[in-house]
Amino acid sequence: MKQKTILFFPIETGLAHILRSLSVAEELKRRKHNVYFVLPKRKHKLFRGATVPFIDTRPIMIGESIQILNLLQDPKLIESLAKEELKIVQKYKPDAVVVDYRPSAVIPPTIKKLPTFLITGSTGSPYGFFLPKFINIPDALFKMLVTPFVHALITLAKYRYFLLPTYNAAKRFDPDARLSETIDRIHYLIVEEPNYLSNEIKRNNVHYIGHTIWKGFQNHVPSWMRQISPNGKTVYVSFGGTGFDKRKLIAITKILIQKGYRVIVSCGTIAEPKEFPKLKDLFVEKFLPGREISKKVDLVVCHGGFGTVIETAIAGKPFISLPFNPDQLLHSLRLQELGLGICISNSTFQNLKNALSPDWTSFQNMSSRISIEKVLSAVETIFVNYEDYKKRAEAYSKTLTTDGDKKAADVIEKVLKVN
Repeated sequence: MKQKTILFFPIETGLAHILRSLSVAEELKRRKHNVYFVLPKRKHKLFRGATVPFIDTRPIMIGESIQILNLLQDPKLIESLAKEELKIVQKYKPDAVVVDYRPSAVIPPTIKKLPTFLITGSTGSPYGFFLPKFINIPDALFKMLVTPFVHALITLAKYRYFLLPTYNAAKRFDPDARLSETIDRIHYLIVEEPNYLSNEIKRNNVHYIGHTIWKGFQNHVPSWMRQISPNGKTVYVSFGGTGFDKRKLIAITKILIQKGYRVIVSCGTIAEPKEFPKLKDLFVEKFLPGREISKKVDLVVCHGGFGTVIETAIAGKPFISLPFNPDQLLHSLRLQELGLGICISNSTFQNLKNALSPDWTSFQNMSSRISIEKVLSAVETIFVNYEDYKKRAEAYSKTLTTDGDKKAADVIEKVLKVN
């Protein structure tokens, strides 16, 4: 087998984009390729169990905030980041570059005419995706009238707020750059099943690889976790890395304890364990292996992050979500449509308006204003109808695959013509 050098550039905010990229990077490392993972130094310590070497890079912003999405609409910032990333590409001379939602990192491999791979969901593909039904009208009417309208709005928002700033920055490096050519030369590694949100149009550069799960956190399982098993009253609460509302996370935890539930919390980068009360039936850790802990609980309450809800589905358990960004809303609505849980959100049309605005802070604030009583009501609804939700979740779990890291590595090797 011919050894290749591959650079990974994930966005640093939260955990999901890092974890799924890290899973693919480690699979390529196992296949004896030279792999380097480019990530700001402040995040390195979170992944001490990683087998690939990390390269420090300039952070997009200090701290954790949804504001990073607003910053990425600035062509000057993207140009500045791309200059730093180009230096890394020139130093390590990779055969390919893998990007996960760090738009500036697409520019250096484009300039160098290197094979480029984008790890994303269907919503990150420029070619459209299936839209879950979010209003109660006949299916045919929804597909004929609502779907084209919403897709047009989403395409416009993508172009105006994300593609155009990146393209304008790329033109500073290469005046002859063409947006359509850049989009079509990228290979999209979609971390979903082909029947989940897939577009009916098939393209050779779109690859549905299924789910990737980094197993590093499984090496840090607390001793108490071995004593936990589903008892009809155990709830796992997690806002992942992009449910940026510490107060809501803690408030949900407290009300569930008050109502007699046993609660397990992964506070991630949102909060610190010491900020939670010390109570008999409350277990709080910084990080927990989501897939494993989901097996040990009855219900998961989360932010709707794709990684979290899919790990819940793989474990065959129902979920409740409070989406903090449009992507989380989309996945929550899709899994609710499949009967696996409940998505709690405010007015759909207000959500749509905020989802397509240049400032997603207002969208996050809407989720922060959801009442604790509404969350508790959803929890009670799930448990009243628990067997139905669990049966559907268990059936759906049998359709899911978890070897996306291997399938992604297969695609990358095939494009690079590795024998």
